Amino acid sequence: MTLRSARLILPLILALTAILAFSQAHEKGMDPIIDAGRDLYIAGELERGATLYHDLVYYYPPAGPYVLAAFVALFGNSLAAFEFFGVIVALIIAIALYVIPLRIAGHLAAFFCTLLFLSLNFTGASTWGANYLFPYAHGTTLGIMFLLLFVWFLLDYGGRRIPEEAISGSRLSLSLAVLFALLAAWSKLEYTLAVAVTFGAFAILRRMPLRDLLLAAGAALVSLLALSSVFGGSPVRFGWIGERLLTASLLQADATRTFYAAVSGVSDWPRNLGLAMAGALGVAAACGILFAIDRRRQRPGSDVVLVLLLFALSVVYWFLASGYFFRAWGALQILLIAALLFRDRRNPILIVAILSAATTVRIVLNLTPDWYGFAMMLPVYLLIVCVLFRLLPEWKIYGSRTALLWLPLLLLLALQGLMQQRERYALKRFAVETPRGTFYDSNVDRARALSELLVHLEGRGGRSLVVLPEGVSINYFSGIRTPLARYAFIPPETADLEVERSTIEEMERTEPELVALVSRDMSEFGSRGFGVDYNQALHAYVADNYVVERAWVLRGFQLIL
Repeated sequence: MTLRSARLILPLILALTAILAFSQAHEKGMDPIIDAGRDLYIAGELERGATLYHDLVYYYPPAGPYVLAAFVALFGNSLAAFEFFGVIVALIIAIALYVIPLRIAGHLAAFFCTLLFLSLNFTGASTWGANYLFPYAHGTTLGIMFLLLFVWFLLDYGGRRIPEEAISGSRLSLSLAVLFALLAAWSKLEYTLAVAVTFGAFAILRRMPLRDLLLAAGAALVSLLALSSVFGGSPVRFGWIGERLLTASLLQADATRTFYAAVSGVSDWPRNLGLAMAGALGVAAACGILFAIDRRRQRPGSDVVLVLLLFALSVVYWFLASGYFFRAWGALQILLIAALLFRDRRNPILIVAILSAATTVRIVLNLTPDWYGFAMMLPVYLLIVCVLFRLLPEWKIYGSRTALLWLPLLLLLALQGLMQQRERYALKRFAVETPRGTFYDSNVDRARALSELLVHLEGRGGRSLVVLPEGVSINYFSGIRTPLARYAFIPPETADLEVERSTIEEMERTEPELVALVSRDMSEFGSRGFGVDYNQALHAYVADNYVVERAWVLRGFQLIL
């Protein structure tokens, strides 16, 4: 096989991987109660003329909902349209994950970076909502897309060192980098840190001209003023950020701390730190074996030692594939930043390493493709392939041909991801027909209750519906709006007594016609449940002011209308 034909086959393999992943997850990527319904419902409300933060409570920056609302206006407000939107976002991300390492480390690095995304994250099933078809928050997937485009054009602007050429950037590349940086920052607040740290490091390391720095700073200030004018009211004020995005009741809640301690890995830090250190030692051992293999291949003589080295490498790969490989890079990325600062500050891999570290701060002790890692891990993939296929050969740890021996491990990781998704999505075999389209659930009782509820609502109608504690997706499916600005009643958002009081007052004022109480496990927030150890007053208000119309009390799911 020629090099040219291999370069044509690699994108074909990626396309087939994407098709396989999508076919397994089609109509199965959504959790019908948790998270996903928020963006589906809000997009339609914005299209009708509602204003974010004023008419609807929202704890993310505004880019995601308004991009979705524009998409809904063009393609309709159906489940199929949202799934199509997710495919488009994933496609743009895949292109960025191919182009960036291609320019730094070559075709093989580009192939494996994109393969890891398509096989592990595109339709990830580690937890429902950790995929790009129906993510827990579209601001997360859109934000990482904008973040990768920001790095693409930032490196293009600064010049990139590749084997064939060095290209100086243009003012257009800088303008696009700044645009995508701002869009990333206004999609999810965590990405604001990644943008600021990466751009700041780039400006210092590459000695960015003052006029270009002023261009970027001016664009950031103008965007902040514009958004403050729209969402903070006139005259311009910045209080809306603290009032609506960084509310004290949300950030200081015990449930919030419990949740994010689990996300970051801090809640079990001795174990997670041990896994990361073990993984780092495993990667170091693999590099040492590859170093020995590379030197052995250059010597004439018996192949016995080479066979033994390959066997040792396979053992190390088996260990790394058991859950240690990705965790290793939490520590390794810091070491790489220090080494590159000392050895080669103009190497574009240094910018990638800084981006990786800044993006994964929230999950630094839980660095896996699961949960929040379905988005935040993508810069880590960039770093991994650039290091394995470019930096280590460049540092003479092993040769470019020996780098090919990383292929079995990376292919195994990709295969594991696809097989896990196949098993998880196979459980989703119970169809739920809705006016917005069909989706499949793994919980037969929940599928039955939701199906019968939607038929009931379609027959009786209703002017308003509040779902407690969570399930605004039911509003989206049924087309019956909630009169409340708040639509999720989980501990981080409503455990505060003042928030609960204002919610009851709003219910008294708007008098919702219908209330649906659904079962929702709150253990991830350290809670025993809605009305049990939080929002007791709100639960009592519903009990005192409403009567049961229909009830589905099933073993696997309960719903009371």
